[in-house]
Amino acid sequence: MTNIEHRIQKLNPALPPPGEARPDWSILEEILRALGKPMGYFTAADVFREMTVTIPFYKGLRRRDLEGDGRITHPFTTAAERLRGGKPYSFAPVRTLESPADPDSAEYPFEMIAGRTMFHFGSTSTRSANLRLLTPRGELEVNEEDAIALGVVEGDVVTVSSSAGSFDAPVKVSANVPKGIVFAPTNFPDMGVYRLLQENTTVCNVKLVRRT
Repeated sequence: MTNIEHRIQKLNPALPPPGEARPDWSILEEILRALGKPMGYFTAADVFREMTVTIPFYKGLRRRDLEGDGRITHPFTTAAERLRGGKPYSFAPVRTLESPADPDSAEYPFEMIAGRTMFHFGSTSTRSANLRLLTPRGELEVNEEDAIALGVVEGDVVTVSSSAGSFDAPVKVSANVPKGIVFAPTNFPDMGVYRLLQENTTVCNVKLVRRT
């Protein structure tokens, strides 16, 4: 597995494949063999070995390098592929169109952004006891200054409502969201975040009221 910080890690199977199930590389090898073009893969190590030969990013890596937290590699920081006019690529702000003014903005002063949490994907992963140890429940992230203005503290339950509906959620006071913005995870169906959202949107205006 390679993430966006260029960290490469080896994932180990927790259980052997059940029944006739098999790893993807094994299925692809059988298809290639049936086509008369076998690659000669007999283990995952064979696949990794070819990656280290054919893909410059993984060149020179050994499987033992990837144990534990793995290794961060930066092979392209000064390579010609990374250069543009003699200078490295850099990030720049993206100009976007402003959304039209919400007529209910006075009544619903917060902008709620909905998305998934770091440790869950969809709602299926919430069935994992181990992942629920990391993120056991859905919480509404609220800026520190907004929390003070609302008179809420970590763990207080608030009602989040828009013109479309409402749901209740415990508060997580966070410096990760700007003032006037709240973040609601969509991984927990019991929260009912989608009741507030129009189709194909993940943003809406809401108001927060502390439950007594």
